[in-house]
Amino acid sequence: MKTFEEIETAAKNLPPREREKLARSLSSQPSVGSVRARCLDIDGDRLLEAPAGALAMTPERVKQLLDEFP
Repeated sequence: MKTFEEIETAAKNLPPREREKLARSLSSQPSVGSVRARCLDIDGDRLLEAPAGALAMTPERVKQLLDEFP
């Protein structure tokens, strides 16, 4: 088993297409037991991973939330 640092370094050394493929794969897998969003940094790109079961943040959902905000 590799440490997180080793895995992160290996991921950063992947060719761009492979990094994108890895990011898509990881983002499509819900975190088991996670109840908070987390920030991922993949080659300088910051991605926000929502917890499992969270509502999708579609443009329509964001607009609805903003309309409901006081």
